[in-house]
Amino acid sequence: MKVGITGVTGFIGSKLSSRLVKKGYKVVGFVRHDGFSKNRVEGVDYVEVDLTSNPIPNNVKLDVIINLASITPVRYSYDNSQQYLVNNLLLVQNVLQYLSKHEDTFLIHASTAEVYPYLSVADFSKKFKEEEVDITSVSSPYAISKIGQEMLIHHHYSTRRKNYLIFRMTNTYHRDVFKLPEEARGYFVEKTVLSMLCGFKKISYHGYPQSQRQWIHYTDHVSMYEYALDHLERVNEVGNVINVAKDNVETLEQIAKLARRYTEWDGEIVWSVKPRPVDPNSLLLDNTRLKKFWPSKEFLPLTDGLRLMVMDYSHAMVGNREICSHID
Repeated sequence: MKVGITGVTGFIGSKLSSRLVKKGYKVVGFVRHDGFSKNRVEGVDYVEVDLTSNPIPNNVKLDVIINLASITPVRYSYDNSQQYLVNNLLLVQNVLQYLSKHEDTFLIHASTAEVYPYLSVADFSKKFKEEEVDITSVSSPYAISKIGQEMLIHHHYSTRRKNYLIFRMTNTYHRDVFKLPEEARGYFVEKTVLSMLCGFKKISYHGYPQSQRQWIHYTDHVSMYEYALDHLERVNEVGNVINVAKDNVETLEQIAKLARRYTEWDGEIVWSVKPRPVDPNSLLLDNTRLKKFWPSKEFLPLTDGLRLMVMDYSHAMVGNREICSHID
């Protein structure tokens, strides 16, 4: 099977392309500039194309496209809404232009839990089903851009065979924080673990300790695409949109306490420095459809994922203390 990946040099894209190459897939990665070195994976055939201005070349033949490309840091989008809307919508439009001429190519698109509205304390226990997106209650410009991507995809397939799958991913952690772009250095779990390992005396957070999510480790995120490639026929059984989230829910405060324990950090935490319009907030997903799609799926517990992060970051810091500047 020949698989094309947009966003192939990013956090998930580089991990996924490496996994697929090892499993014997032919992988084509779409990049803006082929002279890059960051996250380059041996065995991937890189094609240079700027998907904000051009479609995928028609001479590239693919069985599946996994569309991961997007600007993603939520908080950054409040002050850069135009960049998010133009970039993220044009990316999808140009992918769809290619698919209009290659209707047998299957599309797997990466969306996000952010398409659902943030809930305040009064509704903290609610979990959103796939059909409960409310375009009148959108949380950020980033969320608008992701809803727009989904709308373009649904419209494209409205008169065609439903040859696509959209994964709405909950929050993913354990990024390679040392390669994050400037606007992404404030990711909560990564910032927490690295700040504690760097020995900061005080950590300041924008949000509230009670805000909660169903956090998943990046290995679980990547595994969803691997499983989907082997089970595309199941999409007809469950639907074209699937929430990806575990059962367990954790607050920001719980994560900070665990990280404090695993890093043996004894500094001060300050909350709510610059909260979002809805804060504290809850954003939880119903995963009934996911369990039908992948009945045996088990997620890595947060305790295990955080321990892996601490080990990984600790090892990377040996002789490399300048990475402590990679924190917002």
